[in-house]
Amino acid sequence: MLTRTLLVLVLCNLAVALFPADAAATSCSIPSRISVDFGDADTLTGNTATATDITIECSNLGSATAVTLCANYGPGFGGGFNGADRWMSAGFYEKLYYRFYTDAAHTTLWGHSDHPQLGSPQRIVLPVTQGTASGVVTLYGLLSGAQPTAEPDTYRDTISWHSVRFYYAAGDSLQCDAVTGAYATSQQVKVSAKVEANCLVEADDLDFGSASGNITHNIDASTSLSVTCTAGTKYWISLDDGQAGTYDPANRRMQSGTDMISYGLYTDAARTNAWGSGWDSVFGTASGGGVDLPVYGRVPPQSSVPPGVYTDTVVVTITYL
Repeated sequence: MLTRTLLVLVLCNLAVALFPADAAATSCSIPSRISVDFGDADTLTGNTATATDITIECSNLGSATAVTLCANYGPGFGGGFNGADRWMSAGFYEKLYYRFYTDAAHTTLWGHSDHPQLGSPQRIVLPVTQGTASGVVTLYGLLSGAQPTAEPDTYRDTISWHSVRFYYAAGDSLQCDAVTGAYATSQQVKVSAKVEANCLVEADDLDFGSASGNITHNIDASTSLSVTCTAGTKYWISLDDGQAGTYDPANRRMQSGTDMISYGLYTDAARTNAWGSGWDSVFGTASGGGVDLPVYGRVPPQSSVPPGVYTDTVVVTITYL
């Protein structure tokens, strides 16, 4: 009986020696949630950029000298994508487009291997020290400034966990275009931007040409104002009284030294509706694109006009809400 018992103990010890416990698996982690906030976005004049740092921590790398990650950012759940453009949404129809990049110069798109139109995954190689590795990569966002059709609102997108994949493996052989034999970790990305009402106005000069001696007939000329506002924005445009301050938009003054010529500015080709700075301003609601508003000028007949070059400066003011 004693001999049999000893034999069982020996066999058990032998089995343990042949099947040692597995070593801990390689592990990499990233923040489970990040926010990409563009803040107040300028959708008329310039791009709006943002940058979000992502910390990577890896452990249990054994004797490996490097760890490689393939970072994939797919399309959002609350928005979508069109080519390389992702979008945030406000309500059912309003869209605001943006992109992700791997660099501050916004030259290399950062996307997903399953959605190559968004860009390629970013391949990240970190050095290993005593079985661990860490590093910080930056996710750069860019929102185009040429989106006047985006109405003032708060826009959002959510890129959920299943759309974000950071594949990783010890060593430096992992290739991001065909990931095999790798672990994966994920995160959720909340993207947001706020569009405020905004308007731009540009004015061209108005030139009446030249006249000889007394002015015996109307001299007409026209120019235009170029106006661009965010969609749905209400605005009104006023023209001040010029340098002479006559308080009469149909009877302004051009000056040459102390000499003056009267003229008027109007909203219509018939020159019946003067354009001023009060109730006679021009009102409108933007549809999301630029519009050219004509400005009609008239120099009426007048006598005893000394020779000279006559000028005036009129300030254009656009008020919007």
